[in-house]
Amino acid sequence: MDDDLSEDVGEQATSKTEPQWFPFKSKAELLMYVLMNSTTHPVSDEIVKFIIFMMGELNVTDVPTLQSLKNKKIGDFSWKDFVTKSTSKDGIPVWSMKPSQILKLNMAHPKISKSLKRNADISDIITHPANGKKWIEDLNFNSKTPDGQSLITIPFNMFLDDTSTHKSRRWMPLHCIQMQLSGIPIDMRQKQETIQFLGATEKADIMDVAKIIIDDIKSNRNGIETFDAANKKKCFVKGIVDCVVADFNMMSFCCNHLGATAQKYCPKCYADADHFMSLCKKRTPADTKLQLSRLDLRSLEKDKKKFRKKKGVKEHDNVMWDVLDPHRDIPVGLLHLLPLGLIKHLIQYIFNNIGENVKTKLMQHLLSIKPGAQFHDFDKHLGSRQGKDFKEYLQIAPINMLYAGVPRRYIKMATSLALIQKKLNETSFRSEDLDQIREDIREYQQLIYQYAPELTRKVKAHLLLHLVDDIERHGPPSGFLEDGFEKKHGNIRNLIFQQNQKARSRDTAFKFAQNFLCFHVLTGGYFERSRIWTQASSKVLKCGEKGSILKFLGIAPEKSKIPGRVSLLKRDGNGHPIVERETQDALLRITLQMESIVENDNYTIERGTGVCAQNGDLIHAGDWVKYRNINSNICYGNFKEALKICPKRGSVKLIAVVLKCTITGDKVLQCPVLNLSNLKEYVPTLQILSKSPVIHNCQEARCKVIEGLNTEKIEQENIVRRSVTFKHKLQCQIYLLNVFKL
Repeated sequence: MDDDLSEDVGEQATSKTEPQWFPFKSKAELLMYVLMNSTTHPVSDEIVKFIIFMMGELNVTDVPTLQSLKNKKIGDFSWKDFVTKSTSKDGIPVWSMKPSQILKLNMAHPKISKSLKRNADISDIITHPANGKKWIEDLNFNSKTPDGQSLITIPFNMFLDDTSTHKSRRWMPLHCIQMQLSGIPIDMRQKQETIQFLGATEKADIMDVAKIIIDDIKSNRNGIETFDAANKKKCFVKGIVDCVVADFNMMSFCCNHLGATAQKYCPKCYADADHFMSLCKKRTPADTKLQLSRLDLRSLEKDKKKFRKKKGVKEHDNVMWDVLDPHRDIPVGLLHLLPLGLIKHLIQYIFNNIGENVKTKLMQHLLSIKPGAQFHDFDKHLGSRQGKDFKEYLQIAPINMLYAGVPRRYIKMATSLALIQKKLNETSFRSEDLDQIREDIREYQQLIYQYAPELTRKVKAHLLLHLVDDIERHGPPSGFLEDGFEKKHGNIRNLIFQQNQKARSRDTAFKFAQNFLCFHVLTGGYFERSRIWTQASSKVLKCGEKGSILKFLGIAPEKSKIPGRVSLLKRDGNGHPIVERETQDALLRITLQMESIVENDNYTIERGTGVCAQNGDLIHAGDWVKYRNINSNICYGNFKEALKICPKRGSVKLIAVVLKCTITGDKVLQCPVLNLSNLKEYVPTLQILSKSPVIHNCQEARCKVIEGLNTEKIEQENIVRRSVTFKHKLQCQIYLLNVFKL
């Protein structure tokens, strides 16, 4: 639509005719609106009532009423416009947010609109879903409205899963659906504000919620008018389901597949456990619908049961067939495939097949590498561990197992799987990268076939093969990672426990609609008022940038990361930085001369134990770092301290002190061996690139597990008791560069 900007965009309301806190009547109303509409810090109506009462008692002016807050409109928008109601086939009410309205406001948000990819991008390197075959071959980005206006297509992902509606151990599933725009950059995927809640129910089928969403998308396929915040003009948009993100059970459900108990246990092809290393004939919607019709023709339940198990199909209503091909457009997610699947299966298998003495060495060495509660009693509670624990452990498992004396065949399997995990977590893939991943997968499958044949019965051992096809079709796995969606389940549960829990579907949809509108206006989104798109006043936008407001909106304030910055300065008893007037270190004097500073300049030195690396990592004293030396060569070393050199004339110089190490050329489990020296190297702090994953080579150093009296802090008290601990022989300065680290 080519209207003049003056007709499309309104200036921020700062005139005398509008409140300074537009679209709010006062600052008090703004702050109470944020308090009431937070999903990360939900409060009940009773708490809001009491706060309003307190403000009135304290003579605060312009205090809003509870009812005005609940019915607050932003311009012409009311949160009630964002929810819709339907009923299941059993007559159960189901509520959901409208994806078309979410897309409408996302396009009107400057940050989202400017970062959004809007067309397919043919490239030799796959870095985004826009480079995948789905965007290139199947999506039409050049469509028009019925009256000939340009129509912007916005693909989005849907996430289907169950969460618990109870804090107790009794499991009562709540079916949830969330969405995320496919066009946002990969590095924005895990941020909470990029993921939107759609709908939930525990009394109806999840397909009843999906039907509301898909019907809304269908009803607006000719376009819905909105505002393009990136180009500052009105436009028309339509949504389209790009892919569904789900675990294996939900994937099978969306594919009308029986699941892992079927003989043909793969929902994507006709593979079975005896052919887990092969990609068999692919399933298609036409074939599946034909098999479902054949299943429906059988009258006896025993015949139906036999047919289901043989073909791997299961009959139920499925609205997914109308918008995508579930067999191809539900990519294999990394969280449930690797940490909660293959890694968990492998670690459990290995731990069940090693002796107690080996397990003790394994655990003590692990706790020496990763002290803290994460891996405390790791071997005793493998069944209830979270995915992040298995993901983290596999990155050190080969080195850990090598020290403990775990049989070599198990170390080979752990090494192979760790390398696969690292490669799949990359964000860019060339064709040769995909070929190498295929070879790595074949190697791992051959290892488990040879050494752990019971693991071949797991369907996820076969799904690894499909993951490469998913990358080619839908882009890097980090584009459809489940982690961000799973984290939002906590917000959904917290909202439920603020309700009377008599209408969970309705109340949850209402609350997230209110939060969505609040988030949009406070973070600078445009909204319509009398056919003119405008933003909130400058005072409101300024208030929305404050850390406390962002926290209640579910946004983590970005910390200031200035590469090369020295922090954690050494201070005296009064809190002032300790200043030194000169140095006796000859190497430092040489470095200062290279930086055009000599002793005659009368410089001072301040010492710090922290520095910000080029990639934003905060480096502390004792951390291993990757850096460039004075010859610009990539090196590794141990960070000692940072110096802030302040000459009387000229600019401040920031110098990092690093203990040098050399790479011997040898390798252990594909990990380069590093020898640490006592020689210091002085380099500008800007040449510190990142933290480096370095682990002491305990096998070469012959570090030991010892038993004796040790002091432990329990219940904030120091308790002396007999226990087993790990003792590093640090006089042996041999280390390994961990190539398995993500």
